[in-house]
Amino acid sequence: TGFNNQKRGSAGDDHRKILTKTVDLLTSKQMEAFKVDSEPAEVKERYGRGFGEGCLLARRLVEAGVPFVEVDLGGWDMHQNIHRELQATK
Repeated sequence: TGFNNQKRGSAGDDHRKILTKTVDLLTSKQMEAFKVDSEPAEVKERYGRGFGEGCLLARRLVEAGVPFVEVDLGGWDMHQNIHRELQATK
């Protein structure tokens, strides 16, 4: 707090707020969602590897109350081989 009292602007206070939010998140119930190893083996097998693992994590995050979740298929840039790539997605 000594640094913040030296009238150096809001940077120190803003940094403290960010650190507080970070600690709150890292110690929250939502962090338990990342422990997908706690899922039964048959559930993990049903979801599969790769994209399925992302879907399993997404399900757990939603159940933990995370309002927005995105699952990535592993890339979005289709500048190379665009026609072949789009035909493969049909």
